[in-house]
Amino acid sequence: MIAPLSAGAAEIAEPADSSPEADLSGWAPVPVPPPTYTLKAKAERPQPLPAAVGEPTATPLSSFDGLVDEGELDEVLDRRHA
Repeated sequence: MIAPLSAGAAEIAEPADSSPEADLSGWAPVPVPPPTYTLKAKAERPQPLPAAVGEPTATPLSSFDGLVDEGELDEVLDRRHA
């Protein structure tokens, strides 16, 4: 449950120097140093080596060869169709 707002809580506080005639005589810009990452030397990146391309070899069509018995798969399919 949300508590109701009090009358004073709904008011927005105004900044102290909101008038256009604010005294800026004591303000002066200060120099800001550049970010340190801009001062560092650029890192050298090594060139990637070309990939070795070989002749394609004959691969089996299924990566499950030898892992699952074909009879087990047929039993699963038969149970799903039943």
